[in-house]
Amino acid sequence: MADEIKVIDGEINRTLSDLSATAQQFQPLFPFHVGSGQDLAVLDELNQLNQQLQTLIVDYKQTLLDDLNATKKSVQSIKEADEKAAHAAK
Repeated sequence: MADEIKVIDGEINRTLSDLSATAQQFQPLFPFHVGSGQDLAVLDELNQLNQQLQTLIVDYKQTLLDDLNATKKSVQSIKEADEKAAHAAK
């Protein structure tokens, strides 16, 4: 079958687990108290930007982890469907 798609679930799950572990270890640390006590509008804006960037990265990290879990579930569903099709073909 030339049009067959072969899913190697062990390799996929290992790669997804590695990516998940790396994403979970990532801790964005941006200073958002730069120039504390100073009355400079630029410092206030910089602190706000750093805080927003940190929030954005944390949200992205969570989205990435959610997508990784969804991918694992999809791979499992494909594997189960393949097994059912193989049994039905016998």
